[in-house]
Amino acid sequence: MNRLRIPLLFLMIVFILSITYHFYYLDDIESVFTLKSPFTLTFLIIALSFFLLRLLDVIIWTPGRKVGVIKTPRLFVDLLNIVLLVIVALFLVSKVFHYPITGILAASGALGVIIGLSMQRILADIFTGIAINMDKTIRLEDWVEYNNAGIMVIGQVKEINWRTIKLLTYQNNIIVIPNGVLATKSIKNFSIPSSESMFEIELTLDFEVPSPRVLTLLEASVLSVSQVLDKPKPGILIGSISDSGVKYLIRFWLDIDRINIAYGKHLVYQSAINHIHQGGLSLSYSKHDIYYKPMPKRQLDRHRDIGPLLRRVPLFKMLNSAELKIIHSGVSEVVALRGKSVVEDGQAGSSMFIVVEGILNVYVDKLSNGVIRRLKVNQLIPGDFFGEMSLLTGAPRSATITARTDSILYEIKKKTIMGVLKERPEVGKKLSRILAERVMSNESAKVKYKDDHDKLASTLLTRMREFFFGI
Repeated sequence: MNRLRIPLLFLMIVFILSITYHFYYLDDIESVFTLKSPFTLTFLIIALSFFLLRLLDVIIWTPGRKVGVIKTPRLFVDLLNIVLLVIVALFLVSKVFHYPITGILAASGALGVIIGLSMQRILADIFTGIAINMDKTIRLEDWVEYNNAGIMVIGQVKEINWRTIKLLTYQNNIIVIPNGVLATKSIKNFSIPSSESMFEIELTLDFEVPSPRVLTLLEASVLSVSQVLDKPKPGILIGSISDSGVKYLIRFWLDIDRINIAYGKHLVYQSAINHIHQGGLSLSYSKHDIYYKPMPKRQLDRHRDIGPLLRRVPLFKMLNSAELKIIHSGVSEVVALRGKSVVEDGQAGSSMFIVVEGILNVYVDKLSNGVIRRLKVNQLIPGDFFGEMSLLTGAPRSATITARTDSILYEIKKKTIMGVLKERPEVGKKLSRILAERVMSNESAKVKYKDDHDKLASTLLTRMREFFFGI
C-alpha cells in the first residue's frame, strides 16, 4: 500500500485546492461536488487515472512478476500507461474543454521532430527496447552472452526497461546494456528455443599421438560427465592443425536451467585432462625445439612405458622398481570394442584389469519379483581397475563389465603376481590390507565383518596363500 500513497495524496490535494478555489474566488462551493467546473473535473480525472494505474501495478503487475505468472517487461507496462494517459488527456481537451484536437496533433508533430533530432540516442534506446519486446528475441529470465569490448559476458536478463537491459552475471553483478547498443551487437540467447544449448571447448595434442586414439579417449571423457546431456549426443572433431599440434573440438550439450555454464565447461575440461593424463598423454604447447641428438619422447608409449601407468594404481604403489618390472613383463593389452563384455558376473577368473582408455559400465544381476534384471551400478574410467579379488583369491567375477566406448585395458594374470609374492612374501600382507580397504567400501561387507578391517585383511591373506601356494 505504500506505493498508493502518492496518488492518494495527489487526489486529496486536488480536491482541497478545488474547494478552496471555488469557495474563495468563485463563491460556488456547490460546483465542486456536482463536478460542473471543468478544472475540477480535469484534475479529478487525471488524479483518478494515476491512482488506477498505480493500483493495477500494485495488485496485478508486481505480484504477478514475483510469483512468475506474469513475465511482461516493465517497458511494456510503462508504454501502456503512457498510451492510456494520452487518451485521457485527449478526451479532456475534446470533451471537457471542447477544444479541437487537430491543432494539438499538428503542433505535437512539429515538436516531435525537434525532440527527435535532439534526443536521437535516447530515442534509439527506447525504440530498440520496444522492438525487443515485440519480437521476443530476448525475454525476462533468458540466459544471454554479450560481447563487451572483446570480453564475453554471460548473464540472466532481469529487467528490460525504457533505455537499458540489466543482466545478472554468475559473479552476482549487474551489467547494464543500453538498448541502442543491442541493435549493433550480436547477442547469443541460450534460452531460445529451449534451455538445452550446445557448447564447445578446444584441446591441442601432439602430432605423434594417433588421432583415432585421441577421438576415442576424448569421447569417453565427455561421456563420463553426468551433467552433460546424453541427447543430442556429444561429438569430437578435429578442428584445425597448428604449429603446436592437432586441435580437437569437444562439442556437448548442457541444460542451462540446471547447471552454471562455466561450471559445466569446467567439468568437461577436468574430465578430458584426467583421461589424457591417465592415458599417459599430455596436452601440447607452443614450442620451437632444436635438437643435436635423438629427440626425447614427449608421450608415454603404452606398449613400452607401462611402469608409470602401473604406479598410479593404488594396489601397486608400494612395489619397488624391480617388482614393477616383473609385473610389467607379464602385462598384456586387451582391446574391448564398444558393447562387448570384458568379464561376466559369476565367471571364473584369475586376473585383474586396469582401464587405460575408454569408459566401461559395471552391471550386476538382481532378482526382482521373480525376474533377474541387469542393473548398472557404476562406471569405470581411465585409472580405475577391477578384478583384484579374482587375481588375488581366485573368487568368481562379481559383476559384468561392458565397454561403453572402444576401450584399452591392461590384464595382469595370476602367474605374474606369483613371481612378486615369491620374491617378497611381505607384499602379500600389504596387498591383503589394500584389498580389505576396497572391500570395506561395500556396506554389506562392513556389516558382515562388523567393520573389523584387520579381521578381513587376515581372512583375505589366508585365501591368497591358499590360492597361490596351496597352504
